[in-house]
Amino acid sequence: MEQRIRDAYQAFVSGDFEALNAFFAPDAEYVNPSYAVEAGTRQGTEQLTVVWRSLHEMFEFDQLDIREIREAPEGIFVELRLSGHGRVSGAPTLLSQSHLLKLRGERAVSLAWFGTREEGLRAAGLA
Repeated sequence: MEQRIRDAYQAFVSGDFEALNAFFAPDAEYVNPSYAVEAGTRQGTEQLTVVWRSLHEMFEFDQLDIREIREAPEGIFVELRLSGHGRVSGAPTLLSQSHLLKLRGERAVSLAWFGTREEGLRAAGLA
């Protein structure tokens, strides 16, 4: 399963939304924290594709560094860093996040992201 997770993240970075959505169940949800620019939950692969495209419209991603993937009481904890630059500004960007993936069989049914490792660890039931 770890390789499927890594492949899904790489599909995101490369903009392969078809491969990325194949990793997610049709009813999957994407959960933004309350402090996100667009807080709230998006549901279904159509809405997830809107999220993926929006991120790619804002940023061109150059590199993904998955720092940790760990099974947790509440799902799969993933810590990552994405680097790239703003599409309009050209300014370099570095996004560090932690994610909580929930799976049903081989597919993800939920991805919640957090701005810090500590938040992600708590949500995953590891802290």
